[in-house]
Amino acid sequence: MFPRYTYETLDGMERRDRQRYPVPTPTAISLIAGGREYSGVIEDVSLCGARIRFDSPVTLAGPVEIAHSAVGRFHGELKWRAGNTSGLRFDDTEAAIGLCVHCLKQMVPIRRPA
Repeated sequence: MFPRYTYETLDGMERRDRQRYPVPTPTAISLIAGGREYSGVIEDVSLCGARIRFDSPVTLAGPVEIAHSAVGRFHGELKWRAGNTSGLRFDDTEAAIGLCVHCLKQMVPIRRPA
């Protein structure tokens, strides 16, 4: 079997810093660059970054400001793009943890004692 090549891999080896987790329900996020706001949805998330799907292809790259309703604003960088999808690396660890917790809470079923 041949190694899988994606934007996150090179020579079939994983190049991500942290484990990624799929986000089960759409989680809206905005990126601000050059005075313009771009809206997207988080597809997967880690402590270091996220995969964002935009409504249409986005041509921006480099540093961006990230805005999320539950976490606030923090900084990051768009590292790659393919069509409507982009890879985002977080600069602010504390805000990134808050965003990850927000996204991952959706995956944990809430069970109340009987």
